[in-house]
Parts: sequence; structure tokens; C-alpha cells
Amino acid sequence: MSEKKQKQRQANGFTLIELLVVISIIVLLLGILVPGMRAFKRTADNLKQKSRFHSMEVGLELYYKDFLKYPESKALPAGSTTGVVNGAHHLAEALFGRDMKGFDYKSNWYALTDSLIPDIYANDNNSTVQTDIDASAARRKGPYVDLKDVGAFRLNAGIGVPWYPGSGIAVSTETGGTIYAGGDDYPSPVISDIFYKKIIKVANLETGVEQGFRVGTPVLYFKANTDEKQSRGYDADGTPITDYRHLIYNYEDNEAMFGLPQVTGPETDDEKNHHYRKGYNSNTGDELFYDDITNEKVEQYARPVNARSFLLISAGRDGIYGTDDDVTNFGK
Repeated sequence: MSEKKQKQRQANGFTLIELLVVISIIVLLLGILVPGMRAFKRTADNLKQKSRFHSMEVGLELYYKDFLKYPESKALPAGSTTGVVNGAHHLAEALFGRDMKGFDYKSNWYALTDSLIPDIYANDNNSTVQTDIDASAARRKGPYVDLKDVGAFRLNAGIGVPWYPGSGIAVSTETGGTIYAGGDDYPSPVISDIFYKKIIKVANLETGVEQGFRVGTPVLYFKANTDEKQSRGYDADGTPITDYRHLIYNYEDNEAMFGLPQVTGPETDDEKNHHYRKGYNSNTGDELFYDDITNEKVEQYARPVNARSFLLISAGRDGIYGTDDDVTNFGK
């Protein structure tokens, strides 16, 4: 090529064909890389949640070492549709205490009665009697997890509106029960998963200073009833078991949670509601729950995974319990 033509080409820049080729290559690379990057982020987030679960598992084992049993997960009060304390609440209390100062074994942790009997969980918020404060401090164990490894907040919502951190109660649209959140003096926190759906400004449970919190969906906790032998909701002859207390894991321990709307807001599309909710689609939530926790490798008996310890469940990226992206400590 002559020197004159080469200078002319340099002056004219890229041709249209050359630009189109470059743009096509960039679009092609983005088409290849973007889905891979999204899949990488999903994998990384799942691993982060599993790491959080590992911290909680270690904390629960330390709790077991101190008390020779795992924390209870049963809903309180039993058989009631009002003032429900769930397994998710028991997990938070056992690991770091409702006031972040450790677990007090004398607490029955039915938060609605604490204001009437403050010495059950005496601390500098709900008791002014120094002997009560000192007695509770001496009983405390833990915290069993580093607070930087968990996010703690209180539920607060009405029927048909998204729940969020704060004081008050959350109402389950499924059971009609009120999930107690506690006031500033009697907090009732749950632990958030890492799939953050919303940023909310709320008063810090420890300092009272308002600050921004990134919140996800509550981590659910179910304790195994080792006196029972069966996981699925059916007798040997195929008759459905309606009393979940006769199963290794009791669906009702967190049933009210399954009736809550998503953290981002209520959904009219049934597919976007919690799949473990009773009445979900053509199935019932309890059947799906027991299907998911049953060990498929044991064909002769309906045995759950982790049959002698506990289950932890995160709703995953979509914030819906019972879907394929749930993160658990039992391999789902």
C-alpha cells in the first residue's frame, strides 16, 4: 500500500463494516459473559448463606454443649392463633438473646407475657430491680455467634402489606395469627438471610439510634423431635397425619411465617407466594415441606435429613419458601 493511501485510510478511521464487526463481537461476548456472571453471583451468594449457616450450626452445637439439648422451635402458645412465637424467634434468642446479651435459660420466651413477668428475662430494659438484672446476667450464656455474622431485626406488618423491621406485630395472612415483634423494651428478633430485598431505617436494638438495615427473609429453624420416627405426613397405610407433633419435624413450628407476604410486598400471583403456605396452588404447603425434607435415599422409611438435630431454611434469592433456590443445611 502506498504511503499516500495509508495516510488517507488513517485519516478516515474505521469503516462501517469494521465498526459493525467490532460491535457484533462485543454483543456476542456480553451474551456469553453476563449469564455466567449472574450464575457466578448466585453461586457466591449461596456459598455465603451456607457459610452463615455453618456459623449458626457451630453456635447451636455450643448451645448443646452447655444445655445437653438443642433449642426448642415449637410455636408458642401451643394451639393458639394469636401472639405466635415461631422457630425463627427461638433461633435468634438461643444464639444471642433478645437483647443481644446472651441466652437466659430461665426465659420461657413467650414475649407477650414478659411485660407481666419481667423477672423471667430481667435486663436493664424490662426490669429496674438490680438483683433481677444481676441474676439474669449471671445466667447468660453466649452469644453463640458473632453478631457481625448475622442480621437481626423484628417483624412488623399488617395483613396484606410487606413486613419490615420495627416494633409491633406481623400478621400471618394464612393463620390470622399475630407474630410477635415486641416493643423497644421487649424485642423479639429474627435472623435475616443474606439475600437482601430491602433497606429500611429503624432504631438499633442495642443503641436505639436509627440506622439503615439491609434485610432479607427470616431464617427458619426446626428442632428434631427424636422421640418420633417418621418424617412424612402419612401413616403406613397412606392416611394423612394431621397432628404434626407425631412427626420428627413439626410443620407448625414456622407455619405462621409461611403465611406472611414477601418482604418486597404482597403478591396476587400464587406462584410468587410461599410454596410452603397451606393452599398453595393445587398442592398444600405442608405436603411440599415434608417432601423437601425427606431423605430420598431411604426408600423403606420416610426419614428426614438431619433426623437427630435441626433444620435451617433460607428462602433464597426469590424470598419465597419452598422453591428451588432455597438454601438449607440439608442439601436441598
